Amino acid sequence: MKDWEDVENDGWEFIEQGDLMNAAQCAREVLNRQPNAIDSYVILSRTVRTNAEKIALLREGARIGDRVFEKEVLAAPNEDFHFWGQMETRPFMRALQHLSLALVADLREGSLGEAVNIWRKLYAICPNDNLGVRFLIAEYEETGTVELDDD
Repeated sequence: MKDWEDVENDGWEFIEQGDLMNAAQCAREVLNRQPNAIDSYVILSRTVRTNAEKIALLREGARIGDRVFEKEVLAAPNEDFHFWGQMETRPFMRALQHLSLALVADLREGSLGEAVNIWRKLYAICPNDNLGVRFLIAEYEETGTVELDDD
């Protein structure tokens, strides 16, 4: 039997191949074995039909990351813990980034503001801004909106 990390990696490979059914199956298997596997929430969010489902899954992944990395997030930016440089933080950052983008697409009041707050959090924990959120924050502060590329 494969360990859960290998099954999760298979899920990512299925995403890359466009095989959403098998990707979802892998993510569910991982979450049955390891309920705190943040990346499996991200994988599963890529396989659902509605933005509301996507947001719910990504919120759960982000909630887990907030709990797991609470001290590091509160201390950010921190010269002793380079958040982006730690492989174990990447799934949390992916969950936050995907959640923010899903919120931009959400038409409910307050969703864009929530996305901007997530970008500010990402910028605080990753001041080198490897994700480019400073541009999204600047666009929002200048125009009150954000236009995302379709690619």
